[in-house]
Amino acid sequence: MHKDFFTFRNIDAFLQSMPIPIPDLQLSTQGSRQMVWDIVRRKWIVLTPEEMVRQAMLHFLHYHLQYPINWMAVEKQIQVNGLKKRFDILVYDKTMKPRIMVECKAP
Repeated sequence: MHKDFFTFRNIDAFLQSMPIPIPDLQLSTQGSRQMVWDIVRRKWIVLTPEEMVRQAMLHFLHYHLQYPINWMAVEKQIQVNGLKKRFDILVYDKTMKPRIMVECKAP
């Protein structure tokens, strides 16, 4: 997919096409790059098609399903049956055991 897939003009169309409700995302431009504020990592992230899906899912998990932000991790590693695995989003339960693992792909 082209690196300039998202423009501020078509981000709204993308968000409206999502099958889940997405609150307003914080968007910015740094030089020629478009950025989105990540509510979990608490930093600006380059806006790619995959990142747009990841942010939409984070917002859905937090604002719609009411999972606390401090129960979520983004783009980290976890050990499963002795193997190290990477994930896009991991939601923990109240005892901090993994509950939901999400893999994000570009639309």
